[in-house]
Amino acid sequence: TLAGTPLQPGNYSITITAVDTRGNTTTSQIGIVVKWPIPAAPTITSPSNGVVVTDPAVTVSGTTAALAYVQVFLNGSPVGSPVRASGDGNFYTQLQLPAPGSYQITANARLGGAFGPLSQPTVFAYELPKPSVVINSPPAGATVSGTVEIEAAAVDSSGIASVEISVDGTSVGQLTAPPYVVRWDSSTVTNATHALTVTATSGRGAVGSVQQSIQVANAPPPPVIPPTPYTGVVDSVTPSNSYGDQRIVVTGHSMDRATGVRVPNALLRF
Repeated sequence: TLAGTPLQPGNYSITITAVDTRGNTTTSQIGIVVKWPIPAAPTITSPSNGVVVTDPAVTVSGTTAALAYVQVFLNGSPVGSPVRASGDGNFYTQLQLPAPGSYQITANARLGGAFGPLSQPTVFAYELPKPSVVINSPPAGATVSGTVEIEAAAVDSSGIASVEISVDGTSVGQLTAPPYVVRWDSSTVTNATHALTVTATSGRGAVGSVQQSIQVANAPPPPVIPPTPYTGVVDSVTPSNSYGDQRIVVTGHSMDRATGVRVPNALLRF
């Protein structure tokens, strides 16, 4: 300002005239150039660097020179019109993210016709919200055996497209509608600790999962009794038909299983 009058940027000539007591005058002239002050780069305070957001509507806020106009850039392209900062230098605006992915926000400030430098970039990511998944049965750490009923639940605002249940990374069931229940034969794995995982895919394609450990403890199978090297062969039954209290005579012989040769003095049991 000059004598309280604001001056726009430009070149000015100022003339000063002095008059003494005898009426003599002296004139002096000087030139001045008025420029807008260049504002410093804004500071973006939100969103914070490295954050992951799940809502495509993002509020961008920060600080800059008082009453400066701030232009926000998304991945290098201006977004919307410049917004004016408040008297204490605070500014905010909103932008809509087009799709999930990684984004970079920068901003610069303008005072009058003077544009300041770009701010430090803020890098963040937009991800679709993951569906909520829980395992209802069996409980975490449970000891199971035989056929096990595995029950899960999944919820998402966009609906659930599918639920997959797996043990140690191997799928044991894929379901597209509730109830999300499968019956799993635990004898297909060893007696040990195993990872039970339930993975849900939402209607928007987002994936959420939960994992817990279970202990498989199946009883060992009964031992296999090895066959004798020989067997018995029935030669005759007398009488062939019996009625009531009647003595029956069974005759036969022992035989080697491999060769078919009779084996003398072998012990046979009926």
